[in-house]
Amino acid sequence: MQAELPNRALAHFVLLAAILPLPGCWTAPRSDLQPPGEPRIVADHIRVRSVVDPTVVHAVSAQARTLSLVFARRPSPGVYSVGPAVAGLKQVKPGERIRAVLLDELSVCVLHAGAPTTIAGVRIDPDARVLSADPAYRLLVIQYPDGERETFKVDLDVKLGAIQAGDAVVIRPVELVALRQRN
Repeated sequence: MQAELPNRALAHFVLLAAILPLPGCWTAPRSDLQPPGEPRIVADHIRVRSVVDPTVVHAVSAQARTLSLVFARRPSPGVYSVGPAVAGLKQVKPGERIRAVLLDELSVCVLHAGAPTTIAGVRIDPDARVLSADPAYRLLVIQYPDGERETFKVDLDVKLGAIQAGDAVVIRPVELVALRQRN
């Protein structure tokens, strides 16, 4: 029995020595990578839903049923059509802070860093970069220039295997699905 104790202690030491270096092998995902290849669109028309709380109302058009929202992480306001289920649009005023459920459309592109890029004659100004794409769980994680991250669950038809860390993301506003005024 006493001979087993040194062997067991040795086995634990060997196991510990093998496990300790493993955490050093993992590296955090990075969005500043440069994907290979010529500038091109990798995936387009990816519809995503997100909750933005708070966001600031920039302008309201009750007649046209549009709402312009200012986001901390995006350089310019996004103009959204207001969905049919949204009531009380006439009570919303510019400068007001609201909680918004938004439908956006993403395009993922390969762009050369630091150079203005046009694809098919259209100038591409990315809003974010891909941090990671997980085809198994259908998760797309993007990182904005200010370092904020956002995770989207995407539809089954989105080919996440073609999307790589560092790809540029262009966000187009589509629809305001719901809103709640903040007190």
